[in-house]
Amino acid sequence: MDFAALRAKAEAAASSARQSIPGPSKPSQRYEPVRPALGASTKFPSQAEQRQQSTVLQLDASRRVLPPPPRRLSAQDAPVDAPAGPPPSYAAAPPPVAAKARPPPPPARKPSGLAPPPAPPPRAAKPPALASPASSSSAVTRPPPSSVSTSRPIPAPPYDHAVSHDLPALAASSPSPALAARFPAPRAVLTPTSSAPAHKRFTEYDERDKEDLFAALDSFFGSRLEVTTVSYTAEEEEKEPTEPAPYLAPSPAAAPPPVATSIRPRLPATASSSSSPPVSHAFAPTPKPPKPPELHAPSYPPPESHSSAALSILHYILSHPFATPWFVHSPHSTSSPLPPPLVGRSDLRFTASWSQRNSDKQHVGAALFGDGSVAWWRLSWTAEAEVAGRAHLDARREGRYRPRPDVASWDAHALYAQSEALGTRVARFAEEAVERGVPVARGECWDMASEALSAAAAEVAKEDKPFPSIGRTHGALLFHARAGRDGTWTGGDAYVRPGDVVDWREVRISEVGARRGQYMVLGDPDHTAVILSAAPPSAPPILPDSPPYRDSTYPLASLSAITVAEQSLGQAPSIRTYDLATLSQGEVWIYRPCALKALCGIDEVEARWPEDSGVECWSVGELE
Repeated sequence: MDFAALRAKAEAAASSARQSIPGPSKPSQRYEPVRPALGASTKFPSQAEQRQQSTVLQLDASRRVLPPPPRRLSAQDAPVDAPAGPPPSYAAAPPPVAAKARPPPPPARKPSGLAPPPAPPPRAAKPPALASPASSSSAVTRPPPSSVSTSRPIPAPPYDHAVSHDLPALAASSPSPALAARFPAPRAVLTPTSSAPAHKRFTEYDERDKEDLFAALDSFFGSRLEVTTVSYTAEEEEKEPTEPAPYLAPSPAAAPPPVATSIRPRLPATASSSSSPPVSHAFAPTPKPPKPPELHAPSYPPPESHSSAALSILHYILSHPFATPWFVHSPHSTSSPLPPPLVGRSDLRFTASWSQRNSDKQHVGAALFGDGSVAWWRLSWTAEAEVAGRAHLDARREGRYRPRPDVASWDAHALYAQSEALGTRVARFAEEAVERGVPVARGECWDMASEALSAAAAEVAKEDKPFPSIGRTHGALLFHARAGRDGTWTGGDAYVRPGDVVDWREVRISEVGARRGQYMVLGDPDHTAVILSAAPPSAPPILPDSPPYRDSTYPLASLSAITVAEQSLGQAPSIRTYDLATLSQGEVWIYRPCALKALCGIDEVEARWPEDSGVECWSVGELE
């Protein structure tokens, strides 16, 4: 016999031996965690049943004065003539609990004046198999209680936090449809008679158990406190945000809204529909609320009460009562001929004149503001009223104005022509100042642009004189941007050219070629420089084919880099190149030098009535 035959014979013997070994009587049991299941007969208890199961009544029952517990009798101690039959009914006693070994009975307690502490319920011996409620003959017989406690009822067991209420037994009464729709039915709770544990501790609760608990608490407190609860779901977070409250301009003369008479606050509805009627309020909203201020408006020019600085001052002069005769001129007068709202402002050019014919006196004032608007006012009064101190009360008032210039309507050819006529002269003045190495005027940064524009005005005709430096304005605004946001490009010329003036405000920026992390802070709070050259833009602004030319989403980084001539107090003029893509904070304005006549409609600021000098102007109310 060879080796293969021996191996086959051995494997056959091993197989027969394995088959002769008896297998397990039943398959292995797979254990899984016990989870409460939804019973088909589970119904939500009524409010009366919930009140019986409430923790308040159970706690109150546990604090009652309880009698001593009955003395337990063993089988051998039971009397021979003990009557057979069902035990007395115990209303508060729990169902019998099976136990392997019965604990010894506690000693009997004598009644005393003090209330004894609550005692656990008596435990019976292991009963036989439970029979149906219909057969009373097979019920387990219990020995009667001791004579010590026959005159008092059996007390209820103390409250246990893990008590499992027998909800299926209370399913006979169905809740109302409104209550059932408001509170969903809880899951079935395992009873002590089932094979699974009768209850779970709170630390073992899952999400569904907690939802059932909180639903029961809402039902309990809602039925007693009459508080309307609002459900919150995750779907509400995905809805579009509601509009903010309308912006209401402050009005001191407006009366306060009436106070609502209801003392109970109204909670918002859980769901909204476009077809639902609007919610009524204590007062009706404004039919046309005023437009809120712009969130990203430039910090310069300063905000005005009207569309321009010129119109704002004319509203004051024409409609505001004067407290003093500020317009009256005398040789010994030291007061300013400016209207009171303009005293202390630096963003204007002002001039005034006085005249007298017989007893009639007249004051004419004119002002050019940084936003490009122009205002004229004329006040007339008599010498008698001035002597009587009534000049500011009896004066006749008149006003004319020109609005802000609309640079957005200028095309590329007009702006390019202004750069060729004035910008080249401004850039040449700055380059010569750097070559000399001597500070311009006072040495302030603003003096570089102001003196350059004044020098250009001396080289051109009167009608071509440039707009002077007024405040932070140095001509027509081409571009404005704030760090971290898109800028606004105004006008049709999509290039920064030599001679343009840049104004910085608290800017943090780096020079071209600087080491990483090295930066400069320009402006305390403002800094002005003259642009000598600019790198070609990486992407020109998107401008329409017809006026107005305006791109409000132009990135500052598209302007690449600019080379400027600048000076600071105590430092000679110098040339630097800044990388606009590294600007991390602050604001930037870029102006194009333009003729005052083309921009504002006047050759110069004169204290002459505009209609007499042939200047086109408007009265208050015509262009508002």
